[in-house]
Amino acid sequence: MSIHAPVLPYRPDIDGLRAVAVGLVLAYHLDLPGALGGFLGVDVFFVISGYLITRLLCPPGGARPALVPFLLRRLCRLLPLVLVVALASAGVGWLLLLPYQFKDFGQSLGLAPFFATNLLFWSEAGYFAPQSGGKPLLHLWSLGVEAQFYLLFPLLLAVVPRRRQRLAIGVLAGASLLAGLVAAHRAPDAAFFLFPFRFWEFAAGALLVLSPARPRVGFGWLGLLLLVTALATASPVLPHPGSGAVLSVLATVFLLQSAGPVGRVLAHPGLTWLGRHSYGIYLWHFPLIAFGAVLWPGAEGALRDVVVVALSLALAAATQPLVERPFRRPGAWRGAGIAALGTAAIGLGAFLHHSGGAAWRLPPLANQPYADWQRWDMPCHGVLDAEQVAGGGVCVIGADGVVPSIALIGDSHAGHLTPALGPALARRGAAALVFSRGWCAPVPGFATKAPGRGPECGAFIEAAWARVLASPEISTVVLAAQWGNFTNGARSGVRAVRYADAASPAGNAAAFRRHALALAGRLRGRDLRLVLIDPVPEYPGIVPDMLARAAWQSGVLPDRLLPVDYAVRNGAALATLAALAEGSGAARLKAQALFCKDGTMCEVMSAGQVPYYRDGSHLSLAGAEVVVASLMPLLDTPPDATGGDDHDDISHHRAANPDRGG
Repeated sequence: MSIHAPVLPYRPDIDGLRAVAVGLVLAYHLDLPGALGGFLGVDVFFVISGYLITRLLCPPGGARPALVPFLLRRLCRLLPLVLVVALASAGVGWLLLLPYQFKDFGQSLGLAPFFATNLLFWSEAGYFAPQSGGKPLLHLWSLGVEAQFYLLFPLLLAVVPRRRQRLAIGVLAGASLLAGLVAAHRAPDAAFFLFPFRFWEFAAGALLVLSPARPRVGFGWLGLLLLVTALATASPVLPHPGSGAVLSVLATVFLLQSAGPVGRVLAHPGLTWLGRHSYGIYLWHFPLIAFGAVLWPGAEGALRDVVVVALSLALAAATQPLVERPFRRPGAWRGAGIAALGTAAIGLGAFLHHSGGAAWRLPPLANQPYADWQRWDMPCHGVLDAEQVAGGGVCVIGADGVVPSIALIGDSHAGHLTPALGPALARRGAAALVFSRGWCAPVPGFATKAPGRGPECGAFIEAAWARVLASPEISTVVLAAQWGNFTNGARSGVRAVRYADAASPAGNAAAFRRHALALAGRLRGRDLRLVLIDPVPEYPGIVPDMLARAAWQSGVLPDRLLPVDYAVRNGAALATLAALAEGSGAARLKAQALFCKDGTMCEVMSAGQVPYYRDGSHLSLAGAEVVVASLMPLLDTPPDATGGDDHDDISHHRAANPDRGG
């Protein structure tokens, strides 16, 4: 059976547009300044694919190619390099990835030959989560969506009469976009990863073929304006699809019909070279970034960017003649080659998954940090929403049958204390109400509507405080949070968003101070004790991973690590906490002093060699017990009448209190 592709006239401007798209994605993944909307490059790719595939399947006045030869051509075009990149990543992963990371990698490796990784990553976590070293194939999700389009779109054309195809595609595109807009708020991961919510982007390119317009100079300028606007307004914390996706799709449609200066720029030889190599650049760049993050966690800067870009271009240039072109030429060997590579990927992926990531690669000491690794065991955290709290719902930790006299309010850094705080309270015959949800600053009125940052937090915290202030039995309120998120929200893998009445993220610190002082005024004159817990030290990577990697490389399991600069991360928040303590008479627990006694290194392991952290900032049970051991005396003893106890020297609390773990 012949599977020769029909020959279409070459358009260098389309290669130039591909270059723009891959450049945007690369800039986004490198976290370059001004590249917040770079992920929209994938949307540009999808429109181009819809346009080109429809030109192949619906040639003007020509016969439609047979489905099987078309799918075989697509398979020979896409799969060989995917498998080479995936298997090469497996080789590097053998040397660099920790067992749980390598096990997760095995799943994506085994699914790569089936173009199904988008289904895997949809079921696991969001694309905009901080990059994990165990997901160097995360970017293959887009190939999964594209392959599903290649499979389903020809079937649609086969069952719909030619005269009704434009109408059918238009209706389905509208339904896809509408469903995506709804899912962006109700199921954002599905809206991002799954083909039904992406079909409208391919359809935009397809409709351009079925309803052709004459290229015009104005189209190019309009497309450029729309693309710049999309990039300037898009952000990973906004819903997708949203205005950024719609504008980028429209921009691509107009740029595909551009003429004049814009079209000539897109056809520039430099851009067309990048466009012809864009597939390889896209496939190679992400594993390079992921493995770089494993080797140098938290490392950013021009040198890293130059290395990643240079290696991506070099590998793309090398593998195009060595892998891509040979598999596109006719020959019986192609099927055998693809089958061999695919079998290797499936077999190795299954082995890595079922062997637990080949844990025996590491010495026993390197696996020790995971022996007692409690993950997200946070009683009462995220259990209640604003409506339930307003309706009288409660979640209680501590002794059974006791009226709670304490309330704990905050985000997950309040929640991570509950596994230790509950038993400590129970031993004293006390109980506490817990109001904690992810990203929720425990200061009324200080919240954000940004998706993924707790847009429900404003109502939740207001309801929590209303409940506390209306409950005379509550004598003590403990506030705990990852305070730096609200004043210095930008950190590795997370971008800053605007909170409360701040005009921009740069104004968050001032807005936080205003609302904190308003809380102090609200509490003035009330018989209510307030306890503030300063932020704990944070680390540039997952602490158990950092410990395991150090033991893997040196044969020694350290008990101290270098944290993120505490003053830079938390300076503005600490100043506001000091003002809140002074204005409200609150006691204040300086959590940094519990772990960082001297020098620049901080304790991260108990005497029993149990990590104090689950990840880079959340405490394990052992770590929570350290904080709770110093918190309990503050709950037992009212602060000075002069207001604002600061507990710098906590050694006497540790010695006197049996609740410390480890």
